[in-house]
Amino acid sequence: MNEPDIIVVGGGLAGLTAANYAADAGHWVKLIEARSRLGGRASTDERNGFYLNQGPHALYLAGRANEVLSELGIKPAGGPPPPDGKVMFDGQLFLSPSGPMSLLKTRALGARAKAELGRVFAALAKIDPVSVAHLSVQEWMDQKVDQERARGVLAAVIRLSTYARRLDLLSADSAVSQLQLGLSGGVLYLDGGWQRLVDDLEQRLRATGRCVIETSSKVTELPDAPIVILALNSPGAVGKLLEQEIEVGPPALATCLDLGLKTAPSVDFALGGDSPLYFSNHSRGGDLAPDGHHLVSVLSYLSGPTEKVDRRILDQFAAGCGVQDSSIVEDRFLHQMVATSSIPTPQHGGLAGRPSVDDFSKNHSVLVAGDWVGPDGHLADASFASGRAAGQIAAERIRS
Repeated sequence: MNEPDIIVVGGGLAGLTAANYAADAGHWVKLIEARSRLGGRASTDERNGFYLNQGPHALYLAGRANEVLSELGIKPAGGPPPPDGKVMFDGQLFLSPSGPMSLLKTRALGARAKAELGRVFAALAKIDPVSVAHLSVQEWMDQKVDQERARGVLAAVIRLSTYARRLDLLSADSAVSQLQLGLSGGVLYLDGGWQRLVDDLEQRLRATGRCVIETSSKVTELPDAPIVILALNSPGAVGKLLEQEIEVGPPALATCLDLGLKTAPSVDFALGGDSPLYFSNHSRGGDLAPDGHHLVSVLSYLSGPTEKVDRRILDQFAAGCGVQDSSIVEDRFLHQMVATSSIPTPQHGGLAGRPSVDDFSKNHSVLVAGDWVGPDGHLADASFASGRAAGQIAAERIRS
């Protein structure tokens, strides 16, 4: 295979998906990845039997990612997150209002706050996300919620589902879509981490016999091929190869602390109602820790690249959820990680305003894919959806 029909640059979820669909269509594909292994932000590090994702990940069962995986014959294994969560206000944990019964029982909210939040959750399924794409999440919340603690809970749930801290910049359609996905299908924590998905996609691609995979190979100029799919990890990297500026929303960033424990914490899931914090025992759902052990992730959502979060803040939140120092046998601190390359913004038209797969075509030869591309999905869902579209469009253009 000296001259591939299609070259895919980038071996993350979007690139692997695009390559699989192109190879399935009968075309010769070359996949080029700069790192020594595939996966990008979906890669998982194994440490003494603990499987550490690049930040806490969850697969939305009603989302585009699971839809694409099903089409490719890949069935993810895992389990749901813990059913009963907590929300913290003023350093005190309360029952999280995640459903009608818990909303009634929680002492975190007063009667008016409960009524406001109940109305928002009851109306969510009926909202057409397109109708609020022109609003920021902050503007949308201003129309729906007045009570301070009700706003705190709603903001915490939106941060959880979108990874975005800047709700004044995030488009409301993306937040509403994510909340609807969570309510309609739930999520899975994956056994062995997201690396299992990466490995399954790679194995399937190799089995087609129509793809060469080249790792540890950085692309510095646009490759010469009939079709090139740029599935890189940022709009800036794509723009550099295309020698043009790409205007999109800012990235969503976070600081993450992963802890391997030999005893279970007293709380399995918690959100900060008055702080941008998150805590979850992912090993309650997925097989991510040795027998008898637990893996928890503690997260602070960041407002921008200049924000610095002291690890002690995450340690204190973990302690408040019952993590004991004597129980910690493994830890990893990610000072600043990219959760998604670009958040949808009302300024750019929300989800529908993101660059399309073929926005940057030069004589129909260049396509793009990634978590910032196309109108479908957020986070991994966008990567899978745009990867599928890029692979299918590339195959059609080769045929024609």
